[in-house]
Amino acid sequence: KQVADVQQEALEDAVGSGDFEQEKLEGIFREVFKLDEDEPVENARIGQGGWDSLRHLDLLMSIEDGLDVSFHDVGGNTLVSFPQILEVVREKKRHV
Repeated sequence: KQVADVQQEALEDAVGSGDFEQEKLEGIFREVFKLDEDEPVENARIGQGGWDSLRHLDLLMSIEDGLDVSFHDVGGNTLVSFPQILEVVREKKRHV
């Protein structure tokens, strides 16, 4: 498989079929990055669309507050894209 195919499969696995965590996370991304409803968040990643280090901290704090999770035990390299953050949030919610 090509890298793009593997990345697309990972995105589809992480995004899934639409659940509470995904919808809430999309709303948080839209709020932090000032995105319109028609702008996709699924491909959002650090370094793009105004996602700098300051916005990254704002995003993580907003996610922690909005979804009642904590990222204190997660490595920084894990939280650099929408699909990765969604997967971590889902994992944390499974183990609450």
